[in-house]
Amino acid sequence: MLLPDEPLVSIIIPSYNHANFIGKAIQSVLDQTYKNYEIILIDNHSNDGTHEIVGRFENKANIRILHINNNGIIAASRNMGISAAQGEWIAFLDSDDSWMPEKLEKTMQVANKGEEGGYDVICHNEVKVYEDSINQQPLIHGPYEKDFYQALLMKGNRLSTSATVVRRDFLLKYKLQFNESKNFVTAEDYALWLDLARFKARFFFIDESLGVYYIHKENSSGSLLRHFTSIESLLHYHVHEVQEFSSKKNKTWSKILPRLRFSEIKLFFQSGNYYLALKLFMKTLYEVPVGSINYIANKLAKHIDRSRC
Repeated sequence: MLLPDEPLVSIIIPSYNHANFIGKAIQSVLDQTYKNYEIILIDNHSNDGTHEIVGRFENKANIRILHINNNGIIAASRNMGISAAQGEWIAFLDSDDSWMPEKLEKTMQVANKGEEGGYDVICHNEVKVYEDSINQQPLIHGPYEKDFYQALLMKGNRLSTSATVVRRDFLLKYKLQFNESKNFVTAEDYALWLDLARFKARFFFIDESLGVYYIHKENSSGSLLRHFTSIESLLHYHVHEVQEFSSKKNKTWSKILPRLRFSEIKLFFQSGNYYLALKLFMKTLYEVPVGSINYIANKLAKHIDRSRC
């Protein structure tokens, strides 16, 4: 039942062959304590039984199902959802993630508490859950800081798609959407956060885990490698074509690359692909200054020591 005194939240769920997960994602929306929402599910012509599972919810929720051929560009699915949204706020939920029951309620409680009419982007922490494992890890997002565009560019992504809601009017005002470039596939969310920060959106981070980020078999080394390539392309584009805080573009890039390489090597190490971790480290020897190599090596050594504890 829709409550007219509360803002409508449009929940955008893109999906492709996630029949094993999508029921849990939708059910986590139905379980919300905040009830003024619409679900917009954009299906990329799934053929694994997704339609049957989604059909079980059609009489239980305010849900619309749209179809798309996105050619592997998930940004196109999310942008279709944004175009169809009617809510004051847009929430993103990947079909293999889920929310805690109070996610929307706690998000909307802070939505209009900021100065000058409230916030434009709200993000919360998540719990990272691994398939076939009882291990869970906190996934902390944020913090916000002054010159947030520069911080996101120089220090890395601080938001997660399924943990973020955005004020729809802000997207419309600045004509912002997910970037559909093939060069940024899997990094299209990071691209949007950079654009939001560049246009001075007001961000707020809720220091509480209100969602579950699920790690499963599709998070393979191959997809990690593609993700790293996309992030590198995105950051290189912003450093050399977009940002205006530094005229010394190559010097700025030389500050970003070591951090990026450390993150990549660490994730390969964590995934157990030591060969790719070593291969990338050797490649990095030719890309960054000696001082940066020492920085990467020292951070990796500390990370390995902690993992042995």
